[in-house]
Amino acid sequence: MRITRRTFSLTLMLSLAAGALNAAPNILFIAIDDLRAELGAYGADHIHSPHMDGLAERSLLFERAYCMVPTCGASRSSMLSGVRPTETRFRDFRSRVDEDAPWAITLPAHLKAHGYETISLGKVFHAMADNADAWSLPPWRSDAETYARSESQALTRQHKRGPLMEGEDVPDDFFADGQVALKAVSHLRRLAEDSERRHPFFLAVGFERPHLPFVAPRKYWDLYPPEIIALPTNDHAPAGAPAESIRGRTEISHYSDGPQDPILSKELSLALIRGYYATTSYVDALVGQVVDALDELGLADSTTIVLWSDHGFSLGERGYWTKHSTFEIVMRIPLMIRVPDKAEGERTFALTESIDLYPTLCELAGIPIPDTVEGTSLMPLLDDPHQPWKQFAIGRNGPGYTVRTNTFRFTEYSRNGKRLSRMLYDLERDPEETVNLSEAPYLQDVSEDLTKTLHRVLRETEALTPQE
Repeated sequence: MRITRRTFSLTLMLSLAAGALNAAPNILFIAIDDLRAELGAYGADHIHSPHMDGLAERSLLFERAYCMVPTCGASRSSMLSGVRPTETRFRDFRSRVDEDAPWAITLPAHLKAHGYETISLGKVFHAMADNADAWSLPPWRSDAETYARSESQALTRQHKRGPLMEGEDVPDDFFADGQVALKAVSHLRRLAEDSERRHPFFLAVGFERPHLPFVAPRKYWDLYPPEIIALPTNDHAPAGAPAESIRGRTEISHYSDGPQDPILSKELSLALIRGYYATTSYVDALVGQVVDALDELGLADSTTIVLWSDHGFSLGERGYWTKHSTFEIVMRIPLMIRVPDKAEGERTFALTESIDLYPTLCELAGIPIPDTVEGTSLMPLLDDPHQPWKQFAIGRNGPGYTVRTNTFRFTEYSRNGKRLSRMLYDLERDPEETVNLSEAPYLQDVSEDLTKTLHRVLRETEALTPQE
């Protein structure tokens, strides 16, 4: 059953009357910023991620999950509303549901209306004020310093941002993410001790690392001695890639010590890679604190855990840094869903979009899916991870729409309805996306078919958008 805002109240009364809340699971929703699918659980033996790897062993791990937009605000707004981005909606980090799609019922608002206690800690929506009434308690973020060194803090005040990296000998909870983990554990303890609690909870825990700046306690840097860090082998732009596909690494230049030269030195590149790995291990430890508390407090058997990232991240692959592209390493995200007694320790190669999480959690909670939600529930995959699934995953960045199929990644760049350029990569034969084949004569049928797919999905999205 799908619902609109008009039927929202009636549906709520019916579900409450049916006693649906008694069987609804708790939900621990862990959102991580800029985390690419490079963890031990994804075959990256060089990454120290024991806690997320341990969670993967109890979850269904998604090998081919993709974000909707490779920038934090837009990605989160799209996922939490279940609504696809368009040329005018969910475009960049400033995107907000209450501005871009005020007609949408967000996931936390929907769960709250159906009896859940909804809690937001750390970075969940990009803007804390976005959809603030969706939460049972006011959204909470730590006001901890970004840096440990006083000179780094001074540079932050002098510039808009401080240094690119820092690794001081401080405890985990010195920084905001560490305090988010402590706050999450505190809430879990409160929820576990409340013997009168009748409502399930939706606890959203948002960690900012490994987003720049790469700041983590020294012990996580020590996991990665400089001599073991290597540059990517594919450090050049793909042959035939259009200008629209590469935007450089402007985010890095915004920091106080960020270089203005678009070509990073080898020394800086290696240091940035090391910093990304260190902050990944830092957030892994914090995830471990929260998940361990769930187990220790006896909540694990009644709680579904979702761990996802808003988008991936490029560390010099294809000569590109950070996000804001439609390449595979940026669009692909880690995703784990742990439902007790379902698909534990399994993995699926089904193509998955982040907007699929909204209907999945609705189905788990036994509540209707709003009719504006465009994703597909992943519950069938939790019963059979290897069954046939959707044929494509679609996303957008800037002027480009991109589609991932089992074999190809295709992107069409356009402005005001006029095609600018396009890219096509055969990911079976060329997983590093080194050669753009969009104009190869033997693949013209593929390019045209995927163009039609993109335009069809866009028309379907427009048809679901309420007219003012």
